[in-house]
Amino acid sequence: MSCSRIATIVLLLATIIFAQNRSDYRPGFPEYRIGGTDTIISSDGRKDTRLLNISLGELADKRMWDTIHAPLDPKTRPLDEDEGVRCWAIAIYNLNHYYRMANGEKGNLTLDEIVALGHMYEDAQAFYDTATTSFPLKYEDWREKVNSSPGPALAAFPMNSGNDESYMLSWALNIPRPKKYSTNDDFQGNQKLAAQMWIDSLSDGKPIYVSQCYMKREECNPESWKYKHAMLIDGYRYRNADSIEFHFINIDNYGKNEWRTLLGKNWYFIYSFIIISGVDSVRATLPEVHVDSDSDGIMDFDELYRFASRYDSKDSDGDGIDDKTEIYSYVIRENISGKKNVFRPGILKGHGVTQEFFADIDKDGKRAENDDDSDGDGIKDGEEDLNHNGFVDVGETDPYDKNNGEESPKNEIPNNIIIYSLDYIRINDGDSLFKGSSENSQCTDKCDIAAEAKENKSIDVGTGARIGNVYSKGPIQIQSKKTIGTVRYYGNSHVNDSINDIIVFSHDERLWPYHISKFSAKAIKTKAEKIVRAGESDTLKGVVSFKTIKVEAGGKLYFDEGEISVKNLQLDAGSSIDFVKPDFSMILHVNQNIQWNATTENRNVDFIAKGLKLYYYGHMPFIVNGVWAGTIIAPHAELVLGQTENKKFYGQFLGKGVTVHQYSKVFRVPFNPKK
Repeated sequence: MSCSRIATIVLLLATIIFAQNRSDYRPGFPEYRIGGTDTIISSDGRKDTRLLNISLGELADKRMWDTIHAPLDPKTRPLDEDEGVRCWAIAIYNLNHYYRMANGEKGNLTLDEIVALGHMYEDAQAFYDTATTSFPLKYEDWREKVNSSPGPALAAFPMNSGNDESYMLSWALNIPRPKKYSTNDDFQGNQKLAAQMWIDSLSDGKPIYVSQCYMKREECNPESWKYKHAMLIDGYRYRNADSIEFHFINIDNYGKNEWRTLLGKNWYFIYSFIIISGVDSVRATLPEVHVDSDSDGIMDFDELYRFASRYDSKDSDGDGIDDKTEIYSYVIRENISGKKNVFRPGILKGHGVTQEFFADIDKDGKRAENDDDSDGDGIKDGEEDLNHNGFVDVGETDPYDKNNGEESPKNEIPNNIIIYSLDYIRINDGDSLFKGSSENSQCTDKCDIAAEAKENKSIDVGTGARIGNVYSKGPIQIQSKKTIGTVRYYGNSHVNDSINDIIVFSHDERLWPYHISKFSAKAIKTKAEKIVRAGESDTLKGVVSFKTIKVEAGGKLYFDEGEISVKNLQLDAGSSIDFVKPDFSMILHVNQNIQWNATTENRNVDFIAKGLKLYYYGHMPFIVNGVWAGTIIAPHAELVLGQTENKKFYGQFLGKGVTVHQYSKVFRVPFNPKK
């Protein structure tokens, strides 16, 4: 159940909404009569076992994915992603401990195992990832969703999910599945009748499980947990005949309790409730949650029920790398799917990992801890990760990449990247990046930038720039926070947790996700030259080489399908080019000098960008003038985009340094020619 995107907001709302009903409250007021237990001391939402939370992905280290957490405090230790959605489990935990103590036993069911078992339960999976699911679900759709949901390793600690609360209450308290009452449907607005049921139950010492909307009742989706918060009520008191207050347990996921007057206009905040009865002997904690038989850092519960690894062996697959190291190595590679600019202390910072990619990279049905050759390249994992530490160190190959980072010749620039630099990137004021060829294709994904510089400033983003995610090996400066995606820093020096309120995910440099091929100039032995003068035209096609290609002002050059190598390329201002087959492959290799000042006559820049790729192996800056379409790879030179008035660029761009001048627009169009 996603219950506390607004855990702290619930507390503020409660204070505002109920203030007028509590204005004449005096602690010693003689008319108060208290009923019910009013004795429950609530737990907070903290992780309370060593079970592994792999849903945290790249945040695993920062969020202490494998340890028992310290008590929560809004100021010093706020809710993390998982703890912010645990209200339902806190309520069940409190009930389990309350009834165990009532029966003379010490409550010992852990919050983590309630969360884990609740989300691993099949019915709960029907509500998994409510953000992408329409409700209510038909049976056939529900069954399909259950079958396609993540396995138990990931499902145990999801960030956005629902659970069958009546089942979990039944499981934790050893009772038949209790009835859930809707305050609207079952009572038709008869508030006093529902309140009397609460009073009768509380008078018998039976707490009540309630779900509250933090928004207007008519806007609260009955099948979505997005706007609901679960609590307990354990007591009531009268101020006068018409004023009843109820004692609410855990109003904020920090375990805070308070008295509230709910009859009247505030009643709509209570959406549903469950009366607990017939409790005798409640469920005790599972021993496997607290035992690590092979001392590998993984509890037996995780090995038996989640990862299916051996609880009596540190290295289940015998590849030389212990199970926890293999789990850790793929968990921290998984990027969380967070929204832009919501990564701030005290509120939900991301949605976590919802589907694993690296756990079974070769798709053979075996997770890495159970697969001695994770990427299926014929080399044992322990022979690739030579020091068995889970990282790719110098001299090692990657157990999760059978190609060892080598891109195919067609896509040297990673697919999600729009600008890649082997050194620095400068994005100036007002620049905009787009993930497609239209300005409607906003830069929400697949328009990321990546820079490998480790010294000085690796990436500098100006005010008002609109870009996607940022990958950097060195220092970062971001002037504007409003239109920037997630920042991921890969380095060994300290970087602040945030830049202008944008969180920086810090990673070990050995986890840098991109490996760019080495580029070598084409050998040119010919002395042939192609000179196109004013009033003349010529065509380039096939696989040919030239010492020089020059098009003077007034000349025109046609590009057909082919692969052209040239030592010096000069397209003067006033010259023009025309693509005969704009979406077929034209590859240019320029070894030494380039000037590209020609006007492109074709209007369909999208087609040209898909079919043109330019390799420039020289060291002088490549200043791209005018509207440009096509992929540029300049491994030894600075790329300069947008220096002139025409500031639109279509393609993908790689340079030793990349500068994008003010108010330029760069559209990601990968090289993808027709055959």
